[in-house]
Amino acid sequence: MRLWHQVVAAALLILLWPVAATASDKVIKTNTANASTAKTSTAALTAPAVSAPAQLAKWQMLQGRFYFQQQKWIRGLKKPLQSSGYLQLETKRLLWITEKPVQQQIVLDNSGVQQQLDGALKLQPGTELIGSLMLAVMQQDITFLQQHFVLQQMPEHCVQLQPLKKPLTDFYRHITLCGADKLQQITLLEISGNRSDIQLSTGATQ
Repeated sequence: MRLWHQVVAAALLILLWPVAATASDKVIKTNTANASTAKTSTAALTAPAVSAPAQLAKWQMLQGRFYFQQQKWIRGLKKPLQSSGYLQLETKRLLWITEKPVQQQIVLDNSGVQQQLDGALKLQPGTELIGSLMLAVMQQDITFLQQHFVLQQMPEHCVQLQPLKKPLTDFYRHITLCGADKLQQITLLEISGNRSDIQLSTGATQ
């Protein structure tokens, strides 16, 4: 039973942790670059007048609880991995509490990702940037995001984040944030072709 829970816990961490690009993935990225550029150019023509930083500022979240539903499509799997639970946003950390398919707790902060294993939180090596990134996305830390991404306003109240430098360029093609008055959806498209969609509720406890 303990082994099963460890396997499930590892699968849940995959929902957050991107896969590094292989040589074939980089070929895919190169082949789709022109198409992405064309789509971006078209989108720019129809994008609303508000700037990306202004849109991010509108989403700046209060501390509290936000419910989520997540799907992650992984190449080779016919169906997406699914999870649901809630996020507890605090000043300097984000508690990621998964309630389904099993209960699991992950803590994200500037030190990295701490995963609950055998009843204790254990820091996962090399996850510092992932922890900082997820916290910055939830808190709309514009300074951090502008240091690591090109921010572009998109239609339908969306902002696209395109990584500027390694190691993010080895993992993510882009991250898209959407919502009218509040952040409601986060989409992470990886270089590997995997994609994560996270739907957030609009309710929060202050």
